[in-house]
Amino acid sequence: MKTIGIPRAFIYYKHPLLFETFFQELGFNTLLSPKTNKKILERGVALGENESCLPAKVFWGHLEWLITQKVDYLFIPRLLSLKEGLVSCPKFFALPDQMEALFPFPPVIILDPFIDLNKKSLWQTFLQLGKKLKKPLLATWKAYHRATTTEEIDKKEKNALFEKQKQLKKLKIVLVSHPYNLYDDFICAHISQLLKKMAVIPINIDAVPIKEEPPFFRWDFANEIFASLKNLSSRFIDGAVQISSFNCGCDSVLKEFIQREFERQNIPYLHLVIDEHAEKAGLITRLEAFIDTIQFRKNEKT
Repeated sequence: MKTIGIPRAFIYYKHPLLFETFFQELGFNTLLSPKTNKKILERGVALGENESCLPAKVFWGHLEWLITQKVDYLFIPRLLSLKEGLVSCPKFFALPDQMEALFPFPPVIILDPFIDLNKKSLWQTFLQLGKKLKKPLLATWKAYHRATTTEEIDKKEKNALFEKQKQLKKLKIVLVSHPYNLYDDFICAHISQLLKKMAVIPINIDAVPIKEEPPFFRWDFANEIFASLKNLSSRFIDGAVQISSFNCGCDSVLKEFIQREFERQNIPYLHLVIDEHAEKAGLITRLEAFIDTIQFRKNEKT
């Protein structure tokens, strides 16, 4: 049975079950690279160029690890758009080309489907992927249906968790960032765990239902974040922490709008910038000061 390697970075965290389930349903083994660690980060920094954001550097470390595992395929999709009328970060659709520059003769077959909902549906993309893997139409359709159903269930579970968290009496902080920052504990310095140790409930922004309205941004990830913010309220959220990667062009614009939205809702806001040099101790100090400020504010009101 052939094995498809999937880097545990970037788009993986946006669709953690979608592609893995699809390939497994088609009869392939899937191999995820390990969770980000110091060695993977160091290799990614050495391979990438200095102007890249932290998640991009981490991606190269994950890719190199998979190449050493002698997988049969590497899954590196070209993500152009996840919603009609919007576009993704340019880094996403350039990954396969950059991969060829860093690893000129990889001993694997590259699966690099174009994901562009401006031109074709997600099903059409998966259909072409099934054809490349020489799988029959019916098998591809069943695998696609199972994969999308699994992802939808996961999304509903996240939304249900958010509704439960809203009712809890502890301090609640919403964490605002791209999924490849939020769910990579090494990149974001285990911020969720740090908050829990401070008796604070962390709520990831992607667990908050999206309020459907006309797009505010041109970028699909940024637009989803901003649409979720519309479903927050100071009645059940005590504060917000935005986590940005140094050199993220999207966040350099998005940050101002997010801050204004929280100010409009009278929700305390903290912005943290992370890169490969970020120190955990410094993040802890800033989080502790932020939580103390929120607690003092709540005590003043009572």
